[in-house]
Amino acid sequence: MLLDVVRLQLQKVLSKSLLYIFGSMTVAQLFCRVQIYREWFA
Repeated sequence: MLLDVVRLQLQKVLSKSLLYIFGSMTVAQLFCRVQIYREWFA
């Protein structure tokens, strides 16, 4: 029973951190692409 609670907490933390990392990664990638496009089409 205790293991189930710990597992649920771990899943919550992992999903939150994954969402945070994934979101920041996509934002960074978009920013990098915008910079690259600016250099190309400047």
